[in-house]
Amino acid sequence: MFYDILKFDAVKSNLLSNIIWIYYGKMNTDKGKIIILGAGITGLVLAERLSRTLKERVVVVEKENFLGGLASTLSDEDLSFDLGSHRIHSDFPPELIAYLEKTIGVKLIKRSRRGALYYNGKYLRYPPNVFNFLKVLSFRNTLRLAVSYLKRFDYSHRDAVNYQEAMIRAVGKKIYVAFYKNFARKLWGVDPKRMSIDGMRRRNTFLNLQSITKSVCGKDRYFFYPIHGIGDIAKKLESSILENNGKIIKGAKINGFSLDSGRVTRIIIEGLDGAKDEIESSIVASTVPIDSLFGILYGHHTPASGLTWRGLRILYIHMRELLEARNETFYFPRLDIKFGRVSDIGKFSPYINAFAGGTLLTVEVPCTPGDRLWDADDKELLDICVRDLIKTGVLTGYPDVSKYFSIHLEKAYPVFEIGWREKFIGMHSQLDKILNLFTIGRKGLFLHCNIDHCIIQGLELADFILQDKWRDKDLWNKKMSRFLQFCARD
Repeated sequence: MFYDILKFDAVKSNLLSNIIWIYYGKMNTDKGKIIILGAGITGLVLAERLSRTLKERVVVVEKENFLGGLASTLSDEDLSFDLGSHRIHSDFPPELIAYLEKTIGVKLIKRSRRGALYYNGKYLRYPPNVFNFLKVLSFRNTLRLAVSYLKRFDYSHRDAVNYQEAMIRAVGKKIYVAFYKNFARKLWGVDPKRMSIDGMRRRNTFLNLQSITKSVCGKDRYFFYPIHGIGDIAKKLESSILENNGKIIKGAKINGFSLDSGRVTRIIIEGLDGAKDEIESSIVASTVPIDSLFGILYGHHTPASGLTWRGLRILYIHMRELLEARNETFYFPRLDIKFGRVSDIGKFSPYINAFAGGTLLTVEVPCTPGDRLWDADDKELLDICVRDLIKTGVLTGYPDVSKYFSIHLEKAYPVFEIGWREKFIGMHSQLDKILNLFTIGRKGLFLHCNIDHCIIQGLELADFILQDKWRDKDLWNKKMSRFLQFCARD
């Protein structure tokens, strides 16, 4: 278990500190603020749950001027757009559906899922199934993939040491080469042989017994989506926090921390105007990237630093014509196609951009700061993407574009290169010595996960704090080990 590796350093350091902790009573927890760093879904869920009881003691600090993190819906004049492609999957836990609808007040609509996967100049239904392979591919090619899938057991005589070997053992060599090899290289920007097997474990493979069963049962044919965009979750959480007298500070970056007796006593923040402020803290929960947090506390040039992230450039194309295809999302594993995923947000909810007309395409281009695609201006990126959209048949010709713009997301995906785990453990173990500091969330725990996973983390940490168990970091690490097993699904 991950926890068994993690606890080696924290247990000894926490023992003496906990004695001091008890001596200080409750560390003035009735006076200090509960500070949540980062206002993504995890941070907002945590803050909302805490604010019901702790009211004005709850403070959220967010560096952006909007809330929701990657699960945000923004506006550009008369257009609304998500930061990427988001959905509430059909296997979303029912109790969390109830949480969103009844507790938070998000209105969800059920939508047909008509994803399409580009393969050999044709489109497979996504998520694909055996019947779709037979329908689109020749019987001979389908048989070859099936035989390769069955022969994957030939690789079971040795342990997999990287992503490539693990995937071949999971789906067979031909399926791996056809669907995963180039996609992994595109998504993470590194050779699959350099990727840890966690790259597979943190992302569901689409062709396995579970996916086939879901396909036959029809459970992958629909999804849920907030009627006003994925960002409506953050908006509802924000409203509730403010109604409970919690405080949300936007556009503020973290400048530093004051530490005393192994705990954070103050957070130093800086606003957009350069003005600095200090907030007294009793508990701090950080959802910011763990390496960024570590750098602020201990300096960036340390032996434990060095986690790698993949960036994302998102191009939005508003064209006056309607997209002829019925699909809401397209997936492109091929390397020669620059984007990995394209979405038509109007098919997620007909209420979004209804008055603007036409089609708003969300084109996701994985890249890294310094890459040509990262540095390209919007017009160059538009021409590149439109060329590939035409080549793949998403568009039949150059569209009548009324508006286009792009955004850069510097740390969109964690890259699970070989050796990442040791770097993460080194950082987390050091941070874990700070008794009132918790790292949590997608970026705080270097996770590749979904919205339901973020909600679970926020709710569980909130309950842990409200039940006054938060001084027991070892107990929390046991709970946290489950979060580290979360697996993203498209």
